[in-house]
Amino acid sequence: MTPRHTLAAYAALLDRSVEQIAEAAADARTFDRLLIARVADVWDNNTYPFFRAATAHIAWRRERRARAALRWMAALSSTRQAWMEEQAAVAGHRIGALLGEPAPDSGPSRDYAGVVRPDSGVLDAALAEAWTRDYALDRARVRTLRLERVGSALTGFVLLEAERRFPVAGQEARAAASPAELQISLDEVSEVCFDSDDPTGAVLTVEADGRVGISLGRQGVLRGSRSRAYVHDWAWHLSTAGRAADAVVPALVRRGGRRSPGDPPGGLGPFGAAALAARLLHFAMLEIRSVRFAAEAHRISLQALCRALSGCGTAVARAGAVRSVTGRERAFCALVEAWIRRGGAELEPWFAERLREVAEGTPLPRHTTAWVRDLQFQHPAAPATDRAVRVSAAKAARAAPVEASVELRLVSHTASHTTYSYDHQSSALVQFARPPGADAPGPSGWLLHARALEPVTRFQVRTEAFAGPGLLQLTTVDGGGAAVITLDGDALTVTGTVPTPR
Repeated sequence: MTPRHTLAAYAALLDRSVEQIAEAAADARTFDRLLIARVADVWDNNTYPFFRAATAHIAWRRERRARAALRWMAALSSTRQAWMEEQAAVAGHRIGALLGEPAPDSGPSRDYAGVVRPDSGVLDAALAEAWTRDYALDRARVRTLRLERVGSALTGFVLLEAERRFPVAGQEARAAASPAELQISLDEVSEVCFDSDDPTGAVLTVEADGRVGISLGRQGVLRGSRSRAYVHDWAWHLSTAGRAADAVVPALVRRGGRRSPGDPPGGLGPFGAAALAARLLHFAMLEIRSVRFAAEAHRISLQALCRALSGCGTAVARAGAVRSVTGRERAFCALVEAWIRRGGAELEPWFAERLREVAEGTPLPRHTTAWVRDLQFQHPAAPATDRAVRVSAAKAARAAPVEASVELRLVSHTASHTTYSYDHQSSALVQFARPPGADAPGPSGWLLHARALEPVTRFQVRTEAFAGPGLLQLTTVDGGGAAVITLDGDALTVTGTVPTPR
């Protein structure tokens, strides 16, 4: 890649991000929630640096800003850089030489107060031994278990609450009043068996080939490979592992008032209609990223957003290269109109609401302000649905039994717990792909659905729940909110209450 094509590579990376999200959301049976959230998250902090690069008035300055912004984007982690190089290559750009060597994995670091903090890492035999030494795993409680199909692979996540074996006193004791949280994720789950009535006690086993086994309670188990682990513990620096890290992690260096390498690249802009376009794109990426809340994933218009934003990177670069101020303003106005038009009726209320928010907080030229006002008139926000109507419909849905052949995508269970003095009820979520009806939209027709129960009285799951299509049944008890969700007999059983919407 020549220095004159850096902005083109930057724009292509944004285009590929939208394409990758659309591909991951195209079929509910292979819906990849984690990939969608991860890709959209890239543009939370990188949308405005991209617009600042694309709207610089001189070509060499656009290229210079693009180089700085791409390097800053890659500096987050070696994983981020690998993704950037891969997706840029798909679009026909080679950016490895520009980015240089990947950033090394950081390991433990120090916070603002100079206290050493842990980093996530592979769960190997050494880490399993350290956790067993520092935490009472034999009395640990399974607080959260989540199993999820990511594409076609089955992944797992477990959060264990564990008491500390090391002494904690004084101010640290107050900060660490709650148990430590030991988090383990597995990218390839081979076996799972769990019963929420048997949540206490865990044993970690790591094989020579990296396979991990976690006993959960007396009878439960979670096995898999390609693991990552992290401990969330404000007193970790007092543990054996924390004291060892404290001896080797460099002291915190104060930088005074100078800009930190962690700050995004500087530069003015964007302004006017370009600023409005930047905020709309940023809003869209945050909307897409909200699939990381699994209970909301099926409510987000992913395909419509991707359709509206298709080719947005290249289009922004083209509009930003218009030399005259008036011409550039018109080009970005036309771009926003194209997004709204391609979004169609499905996104019209969303765009209307976002336009209102943007217009209230973005300084715009007079003629652009008039244009926004005209857009709002052409695309009015949908009236808010009366709450009584919503609650009435929800109550009817709570009482209706469900029976369908589905493909399970995600199940999760969280036990009752207290965090930051706030009490949380036990809860469970079942997310599944359901076959289409006669009028089902989407390339495959299959739709993503979810059912939540809160509180939960019992949760049981086995590997067979994810073996393929199965019969899902939701049965209400005595016509009220109490319900039982089952899949293929007893491969999955969840008993609890269907929550009333607030």
